[in-house]
Amino acid sequence: TLHVPRVYSEFTTDAILTMEFIDGFRVDENDRLREAGISVSEVAAHGARIFMKQAFELGLFHGDPHPGNIRILADGSICLLDFGMAGLLENEKREQLVDLFVAIIKRDVRTAVEVIEGIGQPLNDIDKPLLRADVRDFVDTYYGVSLEQLHVGRMLSDFIGILANHGIRCPGDLMLLIRALVTLEGVGRSLDPQFN
Repeated sequence: TLHVPRVYSEFTTDAILTMEFIDGFRVDENDRLREAGISVSEVAAHGARIFMKQAFELGLFHGDPHPGNIRILADGSICLLDFGMAGLLENEKREQLVDLFVAIIKRDVRTAVEVIEGIGQPLNDIDKPLLRADVRDFVDTYYGVSLEQLHVGRMLSDFIGILANHGIRCPGDLMLLIRALVTLEGVGRSLDPQFN
């Protein structure tokens, strides 16, 4: 379900990357996709799986997945363009993110706080009781929300807000991942309002 444009090495230099021309639909051209017999809900689902595999299995992900960088080919496969911005998540960061998600699902505030402290870099001393209270509020806000009603973008923005309020610096690649997820959620929901 993924196509990556071929690189023409013989026409590529340090200043120019020459790749295969891709003829397809922009991912946000819903009417044209439907007219071509392409299921927009399947495109959304495939896109989500592709991105999650990139980020959480491979640890290397496309960092700028806006609609202009995503083409849908005639067979419904997804082609990603413009690999100028890519993120790298080391195993430790991937495991920390999974631990954070699990802690939220289990409503385990203590573990969530520990993971947050491990993910970010404190710029000064942390007021641990206040951080614990903010994380408890965060977990309570999102605990038990059905997947259909969960807005990942809002949740991740709230998470970044907690880090910022407590002077915890978020690593660059994690910020890039969050930005990409927010963008992709918007793309997915524009394709399929029931997208999760």
